[in-house]
Amino acid sequence: MYYNGMKNESQSQTYVCIIEFGEFDPSGFSALYTRSRLALLDKIALERARMQSAAAELAYLAAARAALLGGMLGAENAAGSADELKKRFEYSYGENGKPILECASMSLSHSSGTAMAAVAQLAVGVDIERKRRVSWRAAKRIMNAKEYEDFISLPDEDKNCRLLEVWTAKESFLKLTGEGIAAGLDKLHYDREKDEVRRETTGECAFAARFDSEALCACSCSFNKAEPKLLRFSCAESAAEFIGS
Repeated sequence: MYYNGMKNESQSQTYVCIIEFGEFDPSGFSALYTRSRLALLDKIALERARMQSAAAELAYLAAARAALLGGMLGAENAAGSADELKKRFEYSYGENGKPILECASMSLSHSSGTAMAAVAQLAVGVDIERKRRVSWRAAKRIMNAKEYEDFISLPDEDKNCRLLEVWTAKESFLKLTGEGIAAGLDKLHYDREKDEVRRETTGECAFAARFDSEALCACSCSFNKAEPKLLRFSCAESAAEFIGS
């Protein structure tokens, strides 16, 4: 998981994709999906949930295509059709539902009309949340004592964004390690000044890159401190066009 024997900077880069989407027909892009995603979509009955799942797949494949074009797997892998892309980036699921990719590392997230994915050769984790009203009581469950002290001292109009910042940073870290939130968000510390998430008991530390906007809180965590390469798409159709280009 912590392999860092990259040959050059392009191969150690993290590629992140965020899609904000409206209504679309998930079946319209089924030729692009991996076998794993097609099997999952067959089990989802609700149309909105199917759109979220399909958008996460499109974000993932767009990040994977950007990674190939950027030379992550070497120059000889930079080109290829959409069929070659989905075969090369087929994945399975491990413990805690973490997707496992043989040639690299990946992470997925989605939230109410948005999807986010990352591809890297180092371990990576991502989380995205639509900015919304969240019960401030959740702060005690996800923050350590110092974070909570800072939180309650904030003006009320700033509390919601801070809670979502901490939430996405810590969940990204636990996706990075493959543990999931059952490991305890309050056992971690998010340092906003240093852009780091640290496990307090062991000192294990990861770089946290933020991609927040007026409507979204989004974060990726990696053991590589290089700033991730970001792709943004305003609809599923644009992402699909990039994947198939």
